[in-house]
Amino acid sequence: MIIICGVNSLYAGMILGWCWNIMQESWPEYKKANEIPYPEMARRAVGNWMRYTIMVFLVISQVGTCIVYLVLISKHIEGASSGKLKFCYMMILALFLITPLTWFRAPRNFWFMAIIDVFCSTLFILLLLIAFFIDKERIGPVSYPQPTFSSFTVSFGSLMFSYAGGGVYPTIQNDMKNRKLFPQSVFTGFLLIFILYIPFAILGYAAYGHTLGNDITETLMKNQNLKTLAKFLQVLSLAQLTTTLVIYLNPTFQLLEYLLECPKRKYELYFVVLAKKINRF
Repeated sequence: MIIICGVNSLYAGMILGWCWNIMQESWPEYKKANEIPYPEMARRAVGNWMRYTIMVFLVISQVGTCIVYLVLISKHIEGASSGKLKFCYMMILALFLITPLTWFRAPRNFWFMAIIDVFCSTLFILLLLIAFFIDKERIGPVSYPQPTFSSFTVSFGSLMFSYAGGGVYPTIQNDMKNRKLFPQSVFTGFLLIFILYIPFAILGYAAYGHTLGNDITETLMKNQNLKTLAKFLQVLSLAQLTTTLVIYLNPTFQLLEYLLECPKRKYELYFVVLAKKINRF
């Protein structure tokens, strides 16, 4: 399922890239920076009603996904502090700490976050693979539960969530110097995902079986020799989730800026600008 869902997402990403390239050749105005590339694709393909439909679905999808990221960030902070920092308070604190990072205008203005994201994700998985082999001696033989319809649907939903980045692709492509290379960059990115995800999923399930919990780092905490590594992995995951949240939420902010006709600057206190715009109404 990891491969099937990944290939489908890869194909969709490449199609979006080719579509935007075709639009730039057909309508020269799209060669300039555009705040709403995905809705514009929908307008050209179907009509103006589809443009607004895509806007609504994009906001629901991206805001909903980022809420999940915020929950995971708060849980990691609670886990890294050994429960001293409570989850509910960390939700509020994380929201305030992450908000300034969302004030960058477009991906080209916070490109370094993508590098941090990839570095933390890669290091997280490599260290975790090493931890599997170390912790396997403590676990010993494990059993593997029979799959059920309920477990399959939950797993399928998690897989789809992990590949849910299509709404961000056109925004990223729109900021590239050579936008025609976006399909190749998507292919390279998914190749890296396959190389990391597949061994991680197979070895993790093989090592822990039915003993695997909802959070792999909490499972590692049970091994006294791996507690320090588990906390470091939580910090890496925290950094990765934070940068992913900022990247993923940016198209929604650009959409709001477009609708409210906000000034185009690299970095701005957007809540001030939005407040001024709302007051005009």
